[in-house]
Amino acid sequence: MLLFLHACIVSGARAISMGGNVRSKVVAASILLLCFLARSAARAQSVNGSLSGTVTDPTGAVIPKADLTLTSEETGVVKNFTAGPDGLYAFPNVPSGVYDLRASAKGFRDYVQEGIAVRVGAILRQDVMLQLGASTQTVEVQANASPLNFENGERKEGVNPETIKALPLLVAGSIR
Repeated sequence: MLLFLHACIVSGARAISMGGNVRSKVVAASILLLCFLARSAARAQSVNGSLSGTVTDPTGAVIPKADLTLTSEETGVVKNFTAGPDGLYAFPNVPSGVYDLRASAKGFRDYVQEGIAVRVGAILRQDVMLQLGASTQTVEVQANASPLNFENGERKEGVNPETIKALPLLVAGSIR
């Protein structure tokens, strides 16, 4: 197609430069103009679509730095994106097909939207609302119970006889 358009442009330019009556020059110039327009239209066509949106919480506040994953159901190809500080995300140049969108952020439940159909030239918007969720962390303590008395201010401690015998004894100014 591009080769045809190139030949059309070259032949139109020759017809204008070779001379002839005004009518033939106007026709050649019109053909040349149509060829230029057709060439730019051919370049503008795309076989891909795009998917974009905003990640928010239930109150409508944006969630910055949410992680998004777009997975093709047919090919399994995965594209990743991290939302900006304004909560916006965009997957440009997505080949046509059916996709699953997953989003996650700290302190929120994961979001999954399956079956998003991207068609040729489609510009889709899929806003994501993440629901609040509990953080799933486990803290494992590997220590004995505290020796401190938290019940009252009493201090109790036992002293064994060996400790008493080992203490230095001060008799008449000298240590024994």
